Amino acid sequence: MWKSEKARNDAIRRMIASTPGLARLWGATGPNAEACALLERDGGYLSSGERVLLLAAFDLWNGSGGCRVADLLETLDGPRLRAVCTALLARDTK
Repeated sequence: MWKSEKARNDAIRRMIASTPGLARLWGATGPNAEACALLERDGGYLSSGERVLLLAAFDLWNGSGGCRVADLLETLDGPRLRAVCTALLARDTK
């Protein structure tokens, strides 16, 4: 269970910030309009790694990303995969 909505959002923001240029998609209260539009377009112009990170962010946010574990393992480099795992583990931080 997340300690709070803020804790969840902060974990997602740190995860997204692991990729230069993506931090702008997630604000203090959640995804912005550009992030939502990219989700609707299955990542749109994003690279495959950026797309998977965005999908993972939406999965943590509200379950709507549809990211598969195989996508994470096959697509993300070490630092991005670590960022996702760190966000997942932040869930239980009290």
